[in-house]
Amino acid sequence: MRRAFCYALDLLIIAAGAVILFLLIGGGGVYRMAGTVVRLRSVGNPLIVLGLLLAARYVCRRAAPFLGVGNWALDDADRRTLRSLLGAHVSASRLPVSRGWRWTTIVAIVALSLKLTFAWMHPGFHQGDDVEIQEMTIGTLTHAQWPIWNIRSAVFPMGVIYPLQRLARAAGVTSIDTTVFVGRASVALLSTASILLVWRAGRLLFPAEAGYALLAVLLFASNKLHISFGSSELPRPVVAVLLIAAFVVLLRHRTIAGACAGGALLGLAASLRYGEAGFVVAACLQLALERRWTHLVACALSSVLAAGAALGVADALYWGRPFASLLNIVDYTIVKRASSAGPPPAAWWYVTSVSDWATWPVIGLAIIGTRRATWQTALWTWLPIAILSALPPKEPRYMIPVMPFAALLAANGVRSILARWAVSPPVWHAAPVALAAALTLGFLHDAGGWRLRRSNDDVRFAPTLAAQATGGEGLAVEQLWRVGGHLYLGDVDPLIDLDPSVIRNAGLPADVIARARSIALDAQTASQPGVSDRLASAGYRAVMKTTSYVVFQR
Repeated sequence: MRRAFCYALDLLIIAAGAVILFLLIGGGGVYRMAGTVVRLRSVGNPLIVLGLLLAARYVCRRAAPFLGVGNWALDDADRRTLRSLLGAHVSASRLPVSRGWRWTTIVAIVALSLKLTFAWMHPGFHQGDDVEIQEMTIGTLTHAQWPIWNIRSAVFPMGVIYPLQRLARAAGVTSIDTTVFVGRASVALLSTASILLVWRAGRLLFPAEAGYALLAVLLFASNKLHISFGSSELPRPVVAVLLIAAFVVLLRHRTIAGACAGGALLGLAASLRYGEAGFVVAACLQLALERRWTHLVACALSSVLAAGAALGVADALYWGRPFASLLNIVDYTIVKRASSAGPPPAAWWYVTSVSDWATWPVIGLAIIGTRRATWQTALWTWLPIAILSALPPKEPRYMIPVMPFAALLAANGVRSILARWAVSPPVWHAAPVALAAALTLGFLHDAGGWRLRRSNDDVRFAPTLAAQATGGEGLAVEQLWRVGGHLYLGDVDPLIDLDPSVIRNAGLPADVIARARSIALDAQTASQPGVSDRLASAGYRAVMKTTSYVVFQR
C-alpha cells in the first residue's frame, strides 16, 4: 500500500513538473477544458503543489525508489545531498578564475538572449511609463508633436534608448514595431553588463572562492526582475549597472579618484531614476564607517555634480530649460501633492511581497549571509530597502537595483551554511535536502516570472482601432497606453486617453462625446450597469468586441 502511494506521488510530481515546464516554455494563457475556463498564467500555485508533493515523497522515501527504479533509491537522500553540497563547497574554492569568468560570460549571453527573445515576442507594453519613453524618442526621430508629461526626465530616454534607435533609423528602419524593439534591445544589452559586474564584486568579496562569485552571478542573472524588465524600455535595469559599478569602484579603488568615479556613477544613476538617490546615502555611510572622510566629501560632491550635469543638459536639450522635469515633479508631488492616489501601502509591503520581486530562499540566504565580512554589501542591500519602504509609492520593480547586492549576500549565505556543515554535520538531517529543494524551487519561481505581463493583444488590435477613426474622426480609448498610445495611433486626431476611474464614477465626459466618433472601452467597463445605456443615449452603438475592448461608434 505504501509503495503504491509512493508511486502515485511520483506520477503526480512528474505531472506537476510537466505543468511547470509547459508554463515556462509557453508562458501560459486561458484555456477551455471540458466546458470550463482554466487560467494558467503563473507557476506559483503549481510550485506550491510540487513542493508539497516533494515533501510528502521525502517523508516516505524509504518505502520505495522513485517510480520503482532501483537505481533511483531515495532512502539515503540526506547523505548523498550533503555529500554533493560539500563537494560543491570544495569545488568553489578550487574553481579557476578563468573558468569562472567563462561561465559568467556564458550566463550573460544566455540572459541577453532571453531578454531579446522576450522583447521581440511580446510587442505590448507593461504600463504607461514605457509607452511615453518610446513616444519621447520615436517622436523626436519622426519630428512628431506628441504630448509628453512634463515631469519626465529626458536623461534615460534620450541618453539610453534614443541613440540605438537613431542608428537604426539611419540604417533604414522605419517600422514602429522594429524601432520599439531596438529601444528595448538597448536596455537588454546595457543591463547585461550588471552580470559581469556582479562577478567582479563577487571576486572582491570572495577572493579565494571564485565559485561563490559564480553562484552570485547565477542567483542574480536568473532573478525575475532582471530578465523581465531587462526586456523592456524601463530604466531600472540600467540603473542597476551604474550602482553595482559604483560599488565595485568604491571597494576596489580606495583613492580620491575612485571616490569621485563612484560618486559620478551614483549621481548618473540618480538622474535616471530619482528614487535611487538612496544608494548615495548608502555609499556615504559606508565611507563614513570606514573613516574615509575626504573620500566621502568627494563622493557626495561628484554625485551631485554628475546628476546636475546630466539633468541640466538633457532637460535643456529636450524641454528647452535646464532642470525642467525636476522642477515640475517637485511642484507636482510636493507642492500640489497631486500624486497621491489612495492610501499608500504599509511600510512592510516589500517584506510581505517578497515573491513579487525575489524568492524567499534568496532573501533568507541573504539574511544569513549578512556578516561582518560583508557589511558593505549588506549596507547597499538593506538600507535602500528601508528607505524605499518609508516612501509612499511601492512597486516590485523598485527592487531591481537592490538585487545584485542581495544575490551577493545570498551567495555568502550558502557559503556560511556549507562552511559550518563541513566542520560538523547539520543538526537537522533533512537540512541539505531542504536547501537544495529551496534553491531549485526558487529558481523555477524566478523563471516563471521572466516574461513581463504586457498588452500584446491590445497592441495588435491598434491598427484595427486606427481604421475606425479615419478621415479626421476622433477616437477615445480607455487606458490608451495599452494599445501603444501615439506610437500606433499617431495619425488619429483627436486621440483621447480615457481615465478608467472617471468613466466608472461619472460616466463619459461631455467633451469626449463631442470630439470622438469612436470609443474603445475596456470590456469590463463596458459590461458595467448603465454604461451601454449612457452611450446609447449619446448615439453610440457597439460595433466590435475583443477579449479586452468593446468599440462603440456614433
